Amino acid sequence: MSVQDTDLDVVSGIRAFLKNHAGIDKVVLSPAVTGSDTVSSKDLNRLVRTASRPIVTMTRQACGMAC
Repeated sequence: MSVQDTDLDVVSGIRAFLKNHAGIDKVVLSPAVTGSDTVSSKDLNRLVRTASRPIVTMTRQACGMAC
């Protein structure tokens, strides 16, 4: 596992990183990226459709009655 930071926006940074690193099998995005306004659903859907590798997004587990 590796964490990468970039000065680009999230979508452009992921595309640039994937272009330069052919050995990556899958990209996993944290709930912080998908749960905030960091990446719009439109941008995320476009990234998933155009990326050459699987993009997996994680979400926070919904809180049931125990919360």
